[in-house]
Amino acid sequence: LNSALVLGLLCGVLASDTQGEIGTIAILGTAVFTGIILLLLCLLGWSLFRLRWQGSTFFYFICHHKAHAQAQARLLKLNITASTGRRTFIDSDDLVDLDTLFDIVRS
Repeated sequence: LNSALVLGLLCGVLASDTQGEIGTIAILGTAVFTGIILLLLCLLGWSLFRLRWQGSTFFYFICHHKAHAQAQARLLKLNITASTGRRTFIDSDDLVDLDTLFDIVRS
């Protein structure tokens, strides 16, 4: 579909007289080019902002004794998540493998 539209536009351009409209075409081309550059710069800035402020996957890390404090740690996680809205890591809920745990603690 896009190829057909581009081909139709090219045929229309070739069939029309553009000698008197070169200035208009130049202004339009410059505006489109400037718009694309501004869009790319905005996307780059947004990506850098998200990368800088997003940080790690989890904002809080809760460590607990497995046999005696699991319920308290889960309650603490629920309270922190409810009050701050940020993700909280607790190994009984979020641990997939130990390498991931070491990466999360390191970050």
